[in-house]
Amino acid sequence: MTVPIESVSPPDLLAARDRVFDALGQDCRIRYDAYAKAATLFGGQGPHHHLNMLGVRHAWHGKGVGRRLLDAVSDLANSDPGSGGVSLTTETRENVKLYEHCGYEVVGEARVADEFQTWGLFRARRPV
Repeated sequence: MTVPIESVSPPDLLAARDRVFDALGQDCRIRYDAYAKAATLFGGQGPHHHLNMLGVRHAWHGKGVGRRLLDAVSDLANSDPGSGGVSLTTETRENVKLYEHCGYEVVGEARVADEFQTWGLFRARRPV
């Protein structure tokens, strides 16, 4: 999870990223850049937390684990007066309904590549 404080990536990290893209190839870099551009379309919420990744094993699907994890993320944002809420993206259409059920609203949708679509969602901070 990324906190609502803008940070500058260290040069070492940027150099490592470039080495990874060199190894993965230009197509990977183009998809990454297209995704980064699409994700900027979901901005406008001011400073907020961003959920970078969430996963629940298939054996645990439908048992409330995802909801508890999302509630914990929301609790972190709600307890931070510098946060306007929580944003996240998903590339799985079925997950959009889960996030909406948990209080998130779709704030944008973008096609990154022929086979790659992403949705941006946001849940506003609810002060504690």
